[in-house]
Parts: sequence; C-alpha cells; structure tokens
Amino acid sequence: MGVSFFSKTDVGERQLGSSFNFEDRLGVGLKLSATQKVGVRAIHYSNAGLKSPNAGIESFALFYNQAF
Repeated sequence: MGVSFFSKTDVGERQLGSSFNFEDRLGVGLKLSATQKVGVRAIHYSNAGLKSPNAGIESFALFYNQAF
C-alpha cells in the first residue's frame, strides 16, 4: 500500500473526489530463465472514503521482461 497524487480528480468518466489517493498493488510473476520473466499485476486507486465521490479505479497488466 502506498500513496499517490493525481494532477486531476477525474480519470475518464471516473470521479476520484481527491487528487490524493491510496494505491494498492498485487502481482505475481514467474522467472522463465535467467533473462526472462512473465507476470500479472493489479493496481487499485481510491481516496479511502476521505472525500466524495470515491469511485476508485483499477488497472490490470500482463508483463513480459527480457534482459539483454
């Protein structure tokens, strides 16, 4: 868990209510070889009900990493 600051209080059609938000991250990955990794991440932002509205936003990502 961490904190984040957004330059605006709206992201698309979502109203965060505050530029100050909390950030939760969860991820899991797998090391395929000495130079390759693959995984998934989920991120959630919200102001924890400190200010209305508190729509929150979620982001999901798949990743692949190849070191050279």
